Amino acid sequence: MLARCSWLAALMLVARVLSAAAQTFTPGGLPIDISTTPRLVAPNGTVTISGTISGYNRGGSVSITISPPQRPPVSLVAALGTDGRFTSKFSATDLTGTYAVRAVAPDGKGIDTDSFSVMTYSAMADAHVQTLTRVFQLVGEGSAAARKVMLASPPAPPRDQMLDTLSVLDDSLKRWPEAVKAYGAALKGIGKAAEAHGEVASIAGAVFDKLNPIADELTGRLSDVAAQLAAAKRVTQFCEDLTLLQDALTALSWATNLTTKLTTTLLNVAISTGTPAAVDKLAGQSVPAPAKAAITSALKVAAGIMTTGTDNTGKLKPVNWHRALFTIVTDAAAYLGNAVFDRFCERFEGPLAARLQVDLNQNAKPWLKYGIRLDGKLVVNYSKTGAGGRIPVVGYFEGNAVEYSLWENVDLLLPMMEPKYRTPPTVRLLYTPETNPYIDELGGFIRAGTIGYFRVPVSGELSDGKLALIIEQAATDFTDRIAGKLVLIWFIPIAPFVHVETATIPFQKARFIIARGIQDPVPKFNVAIDKAANRSVVEHTFTRDHKDPAADIRVQFEIKVKACNPRCM
Repeated sequence: MLARCSWLAALMLVARVLSAAAQTFTPGGLPIDISTTPRLVAPNGTVTISGTISGYNRGGSVSITISPPQRPPVSLVAALGTDGRFTSKFSATDLTGTYAVRAVAPDGKGIDTDSFSVMTYSAMADAHVQTLTRVFQLVGEGSAAARKVMLASPPAPPRDQMLDTLSVLDDSLKRWPEAVKAYGAALKGIGKAAEAHGEVASIAGAVFDKLNPIADELTGRLSDVAAQLAAAKRVTQFCEDLTLLQDALTALSWATNLTTKLTTTLLNVAISTGTPAAVDKLAGQSVPAPAKAAITSALKVAAGIMTTGTDNTGKLKPVNWHRALFTIVTDAAAYLGNAVFDRFCERFEGPLAARLQVDLNQNAKPWLKYGIRLDGKLVVNYSKTGAGGRIPVVGYFEGNAVEYSLWENVDLLLPMMEPKYRTPPTVRLLYTPETNPYIDELGGFIRAGTIGYFRVPVSGELSDGKLALIIEQAATDFTDRIAGKLVLIWFIPIAPFVHVETATIPFQKARFIIARGIQDPVPKFNVAIDKAANRSVVEHTFTRDHKDPAADIRVQFEIKVKACNPRCM
C-alpha cells in the first residue's frame, strides 16, 4: 500500500510539472532551420547554406553570418521565397578550420546555427587513416575479450569452434597496418595531385565527397563501439556476458562493414573517374595536359592499390582483405549469439508495446493532448545450470519511440494572453521529434544509433512458475531534446508585424513510461506452457488511467509485454 501511495504521489507531481511546463508560453522567434552541405570541404571549396522557415510566406530576407577561423565574420543575405525556403553559397574558404554559421529570420528573433570545416586533402587522408587504425585496434580488443570469456567457460564443441574462429580472426588482423597504409597512400596520392594542380581540385573533391560521409559516420560512432566493448569486458553473469560480448562483436561487424565500404568506394570512384574524358567531364572544361596527367595517374595508382583478388603469393589484396575481415567478425558474432549461447544459456524474448497519453485541460476542456508510443522487446537471460528452485535472470527492455502525437486547441487559452494577441493565431505549428521504426533484424548496435532508442536493464529470478523482474535505471534513454513544440504566429498590421509564442511539451522517457505503467516495483509474470508451439510464455497487459483534478490533467498508460522461450518476436 505504501508503494502504491508513493507511486501515485510521484505521478501527481509529474502531472503538475507537465501541465505547468506545457502551459508556459514564451515569446519567441520565427522557427528557422538551416543546414550546410558539404560539412567538410578542401580549401577554396564551395559550401551551400540552405534552410526553411515553416509557416512563413511573407517573403523578406534571411541574414547569414559566417565566422571563419581567425578572420572577421562575413555577412550574406538570402532571399526568402514564399514557400519559406532560402539558399546561399559561400566560397571564401581558403583558411583551414571550423566556420560557424548563424542565420537570423526576418523578425530578427528566430535564430539557428550550424558549422562546416575546411581541411586539406592530406589532412582528410590522415583523419581517415586514424579512424581505420582505431577500428582495427578495437577489433583486436574484441577478439581478446571473446577469447577470455570462452576460456572461462566449460569445454564444449561450440566453445572450441568459437576459439578456432577467433584464431582465424587474429591471424587476419596481423595485416591491418599494411591495409591501412595502402588506403592512406591511395588517398594521399589523389590529394597531392589536386593540391599541385588547382584545375583538378574538383576531381579530388568528388572522390573525397564520396568517402568523407562514410568516414564521418564511422568516426562518429567509434566511441559507442568502444563503450560496447568496455561493457563486454566487465564480468557479471555468464549468460549476460555472452549477450554483451555478442553486442560488442556486432558493433565491430558494423565498423568493419564501413571500412569495407570505404575501400570499395575508393576503388570504384578511382576507376570511374580515372580517364581523361571523365576528368574533363567532372571539371566542366578541358583540363590542361599536365594537370590531367597528374590526376589520372593518381587515380590509376589508387585503383591499382585498392584492387580486388589476390597477389602472386596468394595473399588477399586490400579490398578483399577488408571484406574477409568483415565476414569473420560477423560470423563470430552470429555463432556466439546462437551456438555458444544455446549451449550454456536460455532466454525469454518477445515484443514490448507501450503507450503514454497525456491530456491537459483548461476548465475541464482539453486544450492540448500529446502521446508517445514505444515498440521493442523484452529479453531475459539465465543459465541452463541454475541450481535449486530460484534461478537468477538478467536482461533488458529495449526499443524505439515509434510515434509521437500532438493536438492543440489553444483558443481556450487566448483570454490569458495580452489583449492584442487574443485573436486566434494566423499560423499554428506543431513539432514532434523524429522517429525510427523498431526493426529487430537491424541488430542492437545499429538500433542504438537511431533517434529515440532506449535500453532499460532488468534483473530478477525465475522460481515457482513465475518470472519476477526488477526494472533497473536506464542504460540508454531519450535525451532532454526529445520534446514537442507548439508555435503560434500572429501577423499583425503594426510593428513588429510578427509575433511568435512557443510552448515546449516534454515527452517522458521510456524508463518512466515502462516503470510507471507497470506500477508494481517487482512485477511477477506467470510462466505458461504453449504446448502447440512447444514453448514457455510470459504475457501481461498493464493499464493505468490517472486523473488529477488539481492539475486539470489526465495520464493514461498501456504496457503490453510478451516473452517466450524460444523467442516469439
